[in-house]
Amino acid sequence: SILKIQNVTASHASVYTCIASQVISQRKTNTVSITKEVVVEEILTPPVLTKKPKSQVLPTAKTIRFQCEAEGNPIPQVVWYKNGYKLHINGRIKLRDELVLSNTVSNDSGVYQCIATNSVGSVWAAARLQVNASKNQPRPPTHLTCTTLSATTVNLTWEQINPVNAFTIHLLPTDGGEERMSVMEMEVGQQNQTFTVEKLPPYTNYTF
Repeated sequence: SILKIQNVTASHASVYTCIASQVISQRKTNTVSITKEVVVEEILTPPVLTKKPKSQVLPTAKTIRFQCEAEGNPIPQVVWYKNGYKLHINGRIKLRDELVLSNTVSNDSGVYQCIATNSVGSVWAAARLQVNASKNQPRPPTHLTCTTLSATTVNLTWEQINPVNAFTIHLLPTDGGEERMSVMEMEVGQQNQTFTVEKLPPYTNYTF
């Protein structure tokens, strides 16, 4: 008989024993065996991109997703860059199976590049993101200041040039986690822009 293994991988490396038996009588059986060690050489392959990021155009305050998946042996490591600089993953920029940017702003526009690397080689792909602000959109707040009031409470103050009806305050744990959002409605003639965030878990860095 023949043992045939197809699509051999490194996991098939082992010691294989073939045992043949012949029954002579009820009390006697002849047995012979042969043992062979099978060594499977691991084949190293450079990265190959199976999914690439695609260029996109969208307005502000949206969520954008860039895909970049790679195969190879050893398993490639994927790193993201924006306009040639390594992208810092925190706050509203998250990296899961894809790169996710939430609550997009005009400054998010640029060229995003993913590079997949292993010990054999590297491969990359790039896509352009264009975030367009609406014509009637007010200018973003300036001079944002965060003051710690206690281990679980902070106070936010900022300046706003254009008159607005309300503000949306977004906060995310810097090292990853769920986003919180609060709406602050402005009263007629109100000039002071200040908001207190309470019940924050202590010893946590936040991005506002």
